[in-house]
Amino acid sequence: MESVLRAIDARVEIVLSAEAALASMTGTHRTRLVLLDVRLPGMETGQLLANIRIDPDSERLPIALIAEKVTPEWA
Repeated sequence: MESVLRAIDARVEIVLSAEAALASMTGTHRTRLVLLDVRLPGMETGQLLANIRIDPDSERLPIALIAEKVTPEWA
């Protein structure tokens, strides 16, 4: 997925924790799309989504939830 986005000159930032994800969304660049791994460590997915939505600029931000693999308890 990263190579596809980079091929269209999209700015891609990969983070390894929920805290890093929130920190990466602050600053001068405008986040236009979030691809969120539901297993990102650091906090529950719902709490991370709520924290993202606190910012008025992120209220309508498209967020796609993705999972590397599905486990039996999700089926």
